[in-house]
Amino acid sequence: MPLVAAKCTSCGASLEVDSTKEAAVCPYCGTAYIVEKAINNYNTTNNITADVVNIYGGTSDFTICAGVLEKYNGAATDVVIPNSVNVIGIEAFQRCLGLKSVTVPDSVTKIMQNAFMGCVALQSVSLPDSVTEIGYGAFQYCNSLTSVTLPAGVTKIGGFAFARCQSLKSVDSHKSGAGIKSGAAAEIEFAAFAECPSLTSVTLPDGITKIGNGAFGKCTSLTDIAIPDSVTEIDDNAFSGCTSLQSIAIPESVTEIGGAAFSGCTSLKSITIPNSVSEIGDSAFSGCTSLTSVTIPNSVTEIGDSSFSHCTLLTSISIPESVTKIGRFAFSYCTSLTSITLPNSVTEIGNFAFSDCINLTEAKLPKNVNMNKAAVFLDCPNLRTGGCYVATAVYGSYDCPEVWTLRRFRDQKLATTRSGRLFIRCYYAISPRMVRLFGGKRWFSRFWRQRLDRLVAKLNARGYDDTPYRDN
Repeated sequence: MPLVAAKCTSCGASLEVDSTKEAAVCPYCGTAYIVEKAINNYNTTNNITADVVNIYGGTSDFTICAGVLEKYNGAATDVVIPNSVNVIGIEAFQRCLGLKSVTVPDSVTKIMQNAFMGCVALQSVSLPDSVTEIGYGAFQYCNSLTSVTLPAGVTKIGGFAFARCQSLKSVDSHKSGAGIKSGAAAEIEFAAFAECPSLTSVTLPDGITKIGNGAFGKCTSLTDIAIPDSVTEIDDNAFSGCTSLQSIAIPESVTEIGGAAFSGCTSLKSITIPNSVSEIGDSAFSGCTSLTSVTIPNSVTEIGDSSFSHCTLLTSISIPESVTKIGRFAFSYCTSLTSITLPNSVTEIGNFAFSDCINLTEAKLPKNVNMNKAAVFLDCPNLRTGGCYVATAVYGSYDCPEVWTLRRFRDQKLATTRSGRLFIRCYYAISPRMVRLFGGKRWFSRFWRQRLDRLVAKLNARGYDDTPYRDN
């Protein structure tokens, strides 16, 4: 297989290609290209006049093509990039293992993907405010880098841009710059600072509008982050696993808190959700085991699935009249929760929303709510809910004629004898788990519906009414 030098016609990455093939896909940008054109692209850009390839300082340390620093060829520990450079190209300094410091001139506007990836000795880099884009993985695995000052004009921090920088302790932003231009798509992308275990503080530049998926995930030492009021969206998993984060101020500009955005923040004691937020995503605060209280603003209409599940120290929640839906498992395993009051605006509560809240003793519920009460409060042993788990799952409501009949039989007959009470205890021990495993299955409902219908008919014939009933 004859391999020849080529250059991607989309991103400009240097490649080695099989010249016998007609087309291929660039491993760097994922774009398909014509092999012949890629080879011609390489030949064209390398057969250029000498004044385009800049020899800086009388050496061949830098290969510069039309303002793009394509490759650093030197072995210096401290590098000053020439003023003629506008773009630091793909992998330009990748794995320069002896590189300790880099000075970037204010002529540079972009740092492309993997530009400094794996420069394990790099301790400092000066980024001017002229830089608007920091590409995918640009400084990933720079394990000696201790601090970063973000340019005031940056509009894009690519995925994994500073991920897994083991010694990175602080991220700051320039204050002297004009800031991000109005209307710019300013975003911290997927996992940009993920898994930086030494990172303790972050100050983001004004103008950032979105903190992307997993942007600061598993930054286990992060205790302080300043979010500018330009941010409108905190995406899924943005701060998940930040186990040292104790508090965070979410600005009024934020309208959406994504799924699992703060999940597993085990030191988070307080959170202020602003009135601008309309939706709390699934698992947004799940596993925040130090969170003691939550006030949900009256702008929120829906609390997502598992939003506050496993918040084991949560003792109180305040749910406003604006909320109409509470998702499945929303407050499950909140083992310190003792009472809840839900407003009349709530029309739907998902199954297991308060399951395994073992200390819950009181639940004040709306009159016209759609829910399976037994499933919603599954395994809440101190809450008086009646507990007709299988029947409620089959008939779809705790308050319906069939279940009223069965509840009367339980209280008026079974509960009066020793064998009956033993049956009730066994039923309560087994049926919740049956409902949890099979309650949503069609076969389960058909199987039990036939048997329960016959039992209810017999009980009605024996004088057990099917009129509304309040548990004893």
